[in-house]
Amino acid sequence: MMFIRNWPIGLSYDLLTGLDPQNATSEQLPWTLILHNKEYPKEYLLKLTSMEMVWDHWLQQVKEACYMRDGNAKAIMNLSKEDTTTLLKSAENHRFEDFWGITDRLLAPSNLNIKYVPIKVYLPMSNRPLQTLVKPTTDSGDPNTVGGALNEYLPDLFPSKRRNIIARPILHGCVVPMTAPLGELLFEAMYIDGFLHITIVLMS
Repeated sequence: MMFIRNWPIGLSYDLLTGLDPQNATSEQLPWTLILHNKEYPKEYLLKLTSMEMVWDHWLQQVKEACYMRDGNAKAIMNLSKEDTTTLLKSAENHRFEDFWGITDRLLAPSNLNIKYVPIKVYLPMSNRPLQTLVKPTTDSGDPNTVGGALNEYLPDLFPSKRRNIIARPILHGCVVPMTAPLGELLFEAMYIDGFLHITIVLMS
């Protein structure tokens, strides 16, 4: 059995269904979830005893993403207690404007120079994401693309930088164009922890 982690619901959908969005049929959708109210699977999932546990985990992820983008975590570490609470509560209560009011400030240093793109890649039926340091530009100074990064780090699945031959990269339930610049994609499609969570699905 696959060890299920406390991943965002969208990422869980992309990873656990393994559906190729370009070939998914109506019979495969919608995704059916079964909610159990007893016999918690503690051997697979850490049981949360308080929201503070969720906040602590999430803040650690935000700090890591901040460090990768900027080379330090000053942007998040320098937030006031009030702003940190606003950020946490906005995510918990789905307050979009409050969340981006703080997050835009966290991303401000990154607008000048992204050191590395915070990215995690999930292979089919894998228990752990692949994570490596991915620069936003190539050695020649051109924008690094999704296809370029996948071709470099997963050449067996992505022998081409421009075309999907064996697998597709999926983000938020959509196929990501291989030519998408990673730096731009980060600001448009990152999860609330500051990472791009890209799932790899085999072409059907």
